[in-house]
Amino acid sequence: MMRHQPPQHPGTKRPGQTLVMFVLLTPALLGMVGLTIDGGLMLVTHRQTQNAADTAALAAAVDLMNGKTPAAAQSTAQTYVQTYNNMPNATTAPYVNIPPLTGPHSLASIGSTSNNYAEAIISYPFQTSFIQMLGVNSSQQVTARAVAGVEGGQVFLVE
Repeated sequence: MMRHQPPQHPGTKRPGQTLVMFVLLTPALLGMVGLTIDGGLMLVTHRQTQNAADTAALAAAVDLMNGKTPAAAQSTAQTYVQTYNNMPNATTAPYVNIPPLTGPHSLASIGSTSNNYAEAIISYPFQTSFIQMLGVNSSQQVTARAVAGVEGGQVFLVE
């Protein structure tokens, strides 16, 4: 009579291969997780910064429409960014330009000294958490730009 041996379990002849593969692939896995988390958080920060730039440009344009000086409009824009958008670390003071420095509504494009448009360029610091494991600098800057103008007694975003 023949005696049958019980079948061996698959995978019993892989001594250490799983551990080696895990050790080799862990940095890539952590890098992808870091890229996903930090990239998503950076996109959220960019959206918040863009919203702050939009409101700053609109607030400055409303002040211009109401006959206030460009300096008063710049101060209002800075207040909107730092107080109403809850971004106290945003840098705005030298970055509210009346008239805009670049774009189709800039002084160079229009060719006159019209103060009907306000440009807000907002930078906000962003600290990465995971992606720095891959050698990326932990301190990043998120920047957004918006231009609002007054035409026909109405205020609107143009860029």
